[in-house]
Amino acid sequence: MFVWSFKMTRRELIILGAGILAFIVIVCLLLIPGGSKKASAQPPAGAQVTFAASDAGEREAFLHQFGWEIAPDPVQVKEFVLPTEFDEVFKSYNEFQAMQGFDLTPHKGERVTLWTYSITNYPGQEKGMIANMLIKDGKVVGGDITSTELEGFMVGFDPNRQAAQQAAVQAAVNPIDRSVPASIPADSDAPPEEDQ
Repeated sequence: MFVWSFKMTRRELIILGAGILAFIVIVCLLLIPGGSKKASAQPPAGAQVTFAASDAGEREAFLHQFGWEIAPDPVQVKEFVLPTEFDEVFKSYNEFQAMQGFDLTPHKGERVTLWTYSITNYPGQEKGMIANMLIKDGKVVGGDITSTELEGFMVGFDPNRQAAQQAAVQAAVNPIDRSVPASIPADSDAPPEEDQ
């Protein structure tokens, strides 16, 4: 039997808590009708996305192509092995990755490196925003942008794709009836008023 124990600092506990909270939000969004539709893995028309991340410059360039500015030194670098069978948490996280155009299933049982950087230009958040990049063989294979605040959240790398997905989910939940009636009723079609 294999036993694994570790200590976590307060900061790591906050990051873990934010990740769990973000996971719950994502699961809720995926359960909303229309929220589980997968987005295309293709970059926007005319845009060429690079996934190279073998050195610090390439990792910074990967995030910069989505508009993110980062602190030069990583907050954390950690290697781990993806599970060979995904539990519900990993399945949900992989569904989130699929909405960004990634898929972790081909990397089951493989060693990946998690690079975490502080984001310095997230709108409305002066601090507490991190970029998590899962890297395999010098290429980004997944990741997220996460708030480490107590009531944090998690979004994809591309804020434009995220906004489009949120709009699609919102439209599926609250459709607006913009149809025009075939005819406008005339006064003669109105029911007679009751005498009082």
